[in-house]
Amino acid sequence: MRPTLPVSFFPRTNPVRIVYATICLTQLLDIKPTLCGKLVALGGVTQLCKRLENVASIELVEHVIKALEKVAIENPYAILASHGLSLLASLLDFFDFPLQVLFPFC
Repeated sequence: MRPTLPVSFFPRTNPVRIVYATICLTQLLDIKPTLCGKLVALGGVTQLCKRLENVASIELVEHVIKALEKVAIENPYAILASHGLSLLASLLDFFDFPLQVLFPFC
């Protein structure tokens, strides 16, 4: 049986708690990058990508992108396997203009 992240880590009801949980996750990945392996093994990347599918707030999207960036440094295949790259490309309007120029295929 594969362990999973607790449901309370990705709360569903309160949008403020979702943003705070994502900020905490980003800070943890910043402090200890080796946690990316655990996050990938527990299915956290898939959960983060689900947060990009339905945009609740711009602040949440920004922090999810930061967390995915930290995961991509350690384990880029996990982002590709979770269809994170296509989701990020669909949110290209949130990025700065110089970064938008780098993605001419979208």
